[in-house]
Amino acid sequence: MTRDKNPVQADPQLLQDQELTQKLLNSWNQLDQLNERTPMPSEEDMFQMLVHHKRRLKHKLWKELAWLWILAAFVIAGSLILMHRELILYIGIQIALGIGAAGYLILTSFYRKKEMRGSTSE
Repeated sequence: MTRDKNPVQADPQLLQDQELTQKLLNSWNQLDQLNERTPMPSEEDMFQMLVHHKRRLKHKLWKELAWLWILAAFVIAGSLILMHRELILYIGIQIALGIGAAGYLILTSFYRKKEMRGSTSE
């Protein structure tokens, strides 16, 4: 039996593998070059970024705190007006809020204990 293929001809699969390998190597080389081009920021730059970030967080904190105080002022003013005009309604709302807060605390405590028991038994 003789082979019809010429031994000089390369296998198409082998050529495709070599081509893909070359493309992959080129991509890796490009990534290596990009990695070499991005220098690490200096210590002073890192410190400046940290200071700027702290400043932004502090500003955001004060802004949120101001909104909280404004909201609290409206709630207290409304509560005082309600207490002055309708004492019975004010007392009812206070009792309902107290019961709701106590219920919330009891439920969260119950679920937290249940979670703790579940995690220790596993």
